[in-house]
Amino acid sequence: MDEEGYAAHLKKLRKTERTIASCLENARRFESYLEERGMKAEDSSESDLDSFVSSVLSGKNVAKFMWTLQYYFSYIEHEKMLKYSQIVREEHTAKKRKPFKLRDFKDVDQEAILKLSALDIQTVEDMLKAGKTETMRKELSEKTGIDLEGILELAKLSNLTRLGAVKAVRARLYHDSGFDTLEEIAKASAEELIKRTREFIEKTGFDGIPPTPKEAENTVTTAKKLSDALTF
Repeated sequence: MDEEGYAAHLKKLRKTERTIASCLENARRFESYLEERGMKAEDSSESDLDSFVSSVLSGKNVAKFMWTLQYYFSYIEHEKMLKYSQIVREEHTAKKRKPFKLRDFKDVDQEAILKLSALDIQTVEDMLKAGKTETMRKELSEKTGIDLEGILELAKLSNLTRLGAVKAVRARLYHDSGFDTLEEIAKASAEELIKRTREFIEKTGFDGIPPTPKEAENTVTTAKKLSDALTF
């Protein structure tokens, strides 16, 4: 690893000395693990990272470790592993979060929520698992009697919560103003996200406010790092 180059890269990103030291140390740990197996980071795969997490990290501080490692994958331009490290981080972060209930989304059909609850689908995580593909959503529609459009709406709302602070009201605002997938948000600028949501609020009387510039910037940045958890 070109430690001087990597450190300089992190300084350009305005990371603190403490963060830089942590990023360097964790990159060394991952590289050492790969070297013992005759591999290089540039050639690593998702299975290598999974093995590292299970055998070396053993579930401890996985999310924090992935947060530092994603900077390294970005530095060596390993796009596939950059995205996967973010997925692993999200999964481990989600385990510590209080499950968000489908019933808490703004303006959802509570009768539909009850029908899904009968199948033990109550949280956004449940919905993302049960409604991941178009085929699965059709099957869920047939089982519950909820129209396919309603199933897709709940799946999309659930998908939007992966952005972090986006929950009950914000997920509904983004969804109804046309930003119903992470891909749509990732393609927008922070300014566009603010402009379109503000226009939607003014046009419809939606009970909410547009994102702040900082919130919009963080939302777009996060969307670019993630992939939609649904297939269409």
